[in-house]
Amino acid sequence: MSVEKFKLAITPQLGVNDQSAVVIVWYIKDGQEVKRGQPICGLETSKAAMDVEAEFDGVFKSFVSSMESVDINQPLGAFFIDKLSYEELADDLVKKFQKKTTNEGPQATAKAARLAQELGVDISIIKLSGIIREKDVRDFLQLSRASAEDIPPLTFHPTLKNVAIYGSGRGAYTVFENIKIGNEYHVVCYLDDDDSQVGEKDGIPVLHSRVLGSETKLRGIRIAIGVSDAGARRRIHTRCKELELELINVIHPNAWISPSVKIGCGNHIKAGALIDTRTVICDACIIDNNSTIPHDNFIGSYSHLAPNATLGSNVLIGEGTILGIGASVATGIKIGANCIIGVGSAVTKDVENYSIVEGVPARVVGRRLNASH
Repeated sequence: MSVEKFKLAITPQLGVNDQSAVVIVWYIKDGQEVKRGQPICGLETSKAAMDVEAEFDGVFKSFVSSMESVDINQPLGAFFIDKLSYEELADDLVKKFQKKTTNEGPQATAKAARLAQELGVDISIIKLSGIIREKDVRDFLQLSRASAEDIPPLTFHPTLKNVAIYGSGRGAYTVFENIKIGNEYHVVCYLDDDDSQVGEKDGIPVLHSRVLGSETKLRGIRIAIGVSDAGARRRIHTRCKELELELINVIHPNAWISPSVKIGCGNHIKAGALIDTRTVICDACIIDNNSTIPHDNFIGSYSHLAPNATLGSNVLIGEGTILGIGASVATGIKIGANCIIGVGSAVTKDVENYSIVEGVPARVVGRRLNASH
């Protein structure tokens, strides 16, 4: 009977939509013996950061360098049953699996990456030949703010409520379609933090978000949030409150919401969502297609329930938590803030803040490194 000489360490899905992650730090060295449950590396995506724990005992070999990107569900490395197997197979496996990694984004230090996320800077648009550092992020932000352009002519509707969608990506277009279906609002423009997006999209102007902070004819306009990242939604929510701008809820007409449900501001509730009696939805959440929220639930601000997520009754979801596609939560469960519940997971026990859980039943597989995500 043959003995399996190695097991692969697979890159986990950290959020809802990300297709790759960056290895920001390795905690172990090649050729080191590790034990199951021992942290081996830290990963980051645009939505999450976590420590990856060893799933097996063995001698470890990495396939990905620090600050290199790797596709979700592709190998990070391998656990070998002993030193002999490591010496025999490691080099061949590296050659095989390094071809499946990607490195399309810029190289950046871990501190620079974290600062960019905190400041809402898309690090991929900072064009440098070397490694991006904290100073480069701050310089880019200062230059970006200093290069504000005049607002182009905008079309306001005389009778409908005029609104700007904060964001200009695919999620923003979903918000745009839902707004148009309701026939209550008129979309004046998109807003984006990225200078490279300024221009026009589908015949609608795209302005840099800095215009909200000046005395312009946009002052007083209603805002709809059209971004999926929880940290970005938190920043937008905070900024709009500071500027005393009205954040609207975008609710698809094919969502069913009980009259006793309490809903905050800045939420996006998509087609097929069901929200039952006495549930509370706080601010700037995404309740995705066909999500089911029975009676007496509490959904904290900046949370995201992905398509087909299902809750029991009396469930509490903390701020900034993501429930992956098809995830389910048993009645009476409390899930902390800034957690990630993996795709298809079944949560049957309470979950602490910043936990990443997956499986049936779900178990903790890591911790988020940065609560601002």
